[in-house]
Amino acid sequence: MNGGVDLVTLAWALSSLLFLLSLWGAGPGHRRQLAALAGAVMLGAAAIYSVDVVNLPQIAAMLAAGGALGLMLGRGLPGQVLFRLMLGLAGLTGIAMLCAALAALLNPNAFGLLPEEGDGLLPWAAPCAAVTVISGAITALCAMMPRGAMDQAKRARLLALTGGLAGCSIAALGFLFQHAGLAVAG
Repeated sequence: MNGGVDLVTLAWALSSLLFLLSLWGAGPGHRRQLAALAGAVMLGAAAIYSVDVVNLPQIAAMLAAGGALGLMLGRGLPGQVLFRLMLGLAGLTGIAMLCAALAALLNPNAFGLLPEEGDGLLPWAAPCAAVTVISGAITALCAMMPRGAMDQAKRARLLALTGGLAGCSIAALGFLFQHAGLAVAG
């Protein structure tokens, strides 16, 4: 579109609004969870729509299979096992973000982090990469911390800390790669 807002930008903005409403909404918890789910679905649809995807059926099939597996695990596992699984997945997310940022720093030309003229990285690349590396490393360390029995409140705090740090790392990597969908998801 010339001079207007395209569909992908509108979807990113609406998904950001839905995520904010899910965090600060005044309604019941179920309604806030549905707002977050709608925001995630809209963000995923915008990400798939925004690129020229040759393997769209395979991507959709893997998304459906992953969602079904997550639903089965969430409903069938006891609380302590589910807590460990979610903590482990958050830790793996931190490690993935750490590795992606290090790969971008080691080969900045492949990730578009070099200016067209001159030497060095783009001015915002180093701080975004630093935040991604630090938050990814702390996420992985927090995920490895719990060893003994923990009460419900401590488990909830640790999971919130680890998930928040993983989100921070994802958002910083989104800013590093100039990918609005990834930044919003984080």
